[in-house]
Amino acid sequence: MITSVYIYSYIDSSFQLYPNNGDVFFKDLCKNAVNGSQLIIHREGGLMYYNYITKTANGTIYGICIINSDVCIDIRKLFTRFVDILVYAAKKGEVFKFDTKGEIVLNLFDFVSKKGEVENLFSHIKGNLNKNFHKLFKPISNEDYSINKNAIVHFSLEEDDIDKITDAIEHYNNIYVTQKNANPSSFALKIKSLSDQSLQWKKKYEDLQDSYSELSRKKTKFTWIVVISLILFLVSAAFVWAAIYYEDNLDYAKGDIKEKKERISQLSDQNSEIESKLAAEKERNEELLSFISKIKSTSPIIITSDPEFDFNSGVLEFNYIGLKDTTINVLVTAKKYNDGNSDERNVTKSDIHLKRGNTGSCTVHLGYGFNTNKYYCFEIRLKNAEKTFIPGGKTWY
Repeated sequence: MITSVYIYSYIDSSFQLYPNNGDVFFKDLCKNAVNGSQLIIHREGGLMYYNYITKTANGTIYGICIINSDVCIDIRKLFTRFVDILVYAAKKGEVFKFDTKGEIVLNLFDFVSKKGEVENLFSHIKGNLNKNFHKLFKPISNEDYSINKNAIVHFSLEEDDIDKITDAIEHYNNIYVTQKNANPSSFALKIKSLSDQSLQWKKKYEDLQDSYSELSRKKTKFTWIVVISLILFLVSAAFVWAAIYYEDNLDYAKGDIKEKKERISQLSDQNSEIESKLAAEKERNEELLSFISKIKSTSPIIITSDPEFDFNSGVLEFNYIGLKDTTINVLVTAKKYNDGNSDERNVTKSDIHLKRGNTGSCTVHLGYGFNTNKYYCFEIRLKNAEKTFIPGGKTWY
C-alpha cells in the first residue's frame, strides 16, 4: 500500500517540497530531469520511491512521488495512472490546470498556502493507486543489490520490454524510464482544439479589419480622383468656351469634352463598386463581432420546454440543458394579477448541478393557495443576477 506522497517543483532555480522534510534527493532528481514526462524509480533499503516528473517547454519542473515497499510489475499502467491523476487534478484547477495549448501545468507556486487542496490531491492519489493495488505491485525481494547501488539505468517505455524494466527495478538503485510519445487526454485535445479555433477567429477578425482599412484607403483615393476629374472637367469646360470664341478650335473642344465625360462616368462606376464592397465587408465584420459577443454572454443553462404548473399541488416543473459544468441556484417568482393589484411569491431552488451538454428536469414547489380564476405569471432567473433571465417562462390565466 502507498505509505507516503510528496509533491515538488523546480522553477527558476527555486526548489519547493511538500511535505518538506529537508530531503535534497528530490532536488537532485529535478536537476537531472529531461524534457517531457519520465518515471524515476529509487530504492532506499526496503522502500521504493516512484517519481513521476514532467519538465515543460519553458523549463518548469514538477513531480509527484509515492513511497511503498513493493515493486511495480507494470510500468506502463503506472504511467497511465499518473496521467489520469494529473488530468483529474487539472480539471479541478486547484493544484494543476490546463494551459491554452491543452498541456497540464502547475497552478500553485506555494504548496503550504494551499495545504488543504494539496492534501485532497494526496488522498485522491492514494485512493486511485491503492485500488487494485495487487495488479500494479508485488512484494519486494530481499535480494542483495548493493553492487549496483549507485548505478543508473535508463529505459524507454516505447522501446524496452516491460518485464525487462521490472527485473531491473529489483537489481538497481536508480531506474530512469522516459516516455517519448505521450498521448494527450481527450480533455486536453478538446482544450487545444478550442484554443486553435479561437486563434483562427482572431486571425479572421484581423484580416477583416485589414480589408476594411484597405477599402477605406481606396475609397479616399478614388474620392480624390473624382475631385481631380471634376477640376479637369471645369478646366476643360473653360477651354471649350474659349474654343467656341475661337471657331477654329471648336471641333477639338467638343471631342475633348466627350472624352472627359466618359472618364468621369468610369470613375463614378468604380467608386460605386468600391462603396458596395466596403458596405458588404462592414456588414460581415459586424456579424462576426455580434457572434463573438453572443458566445461571451452565453447563459450556463437553457430551458428546453414550456414550464408546466399544477394549481392543485403548487408544483412548477421545466426541462433544461446545461451549457457549462457548474452549480447554480434558480429563483422562481410567481406573480398574481387582479384588477391592478398584484401578489408575488418567490421560491429558490438551490444547487442545480449542471453538466455541459446534459439535459435535466427541475421541480420547484411554490406552495398552495393558487386561485385558478386569477392571472399568474412565472419568472425563472438565476438567483442574485437580477438582469440575467434564463430563456423560458409561461403565463397561466
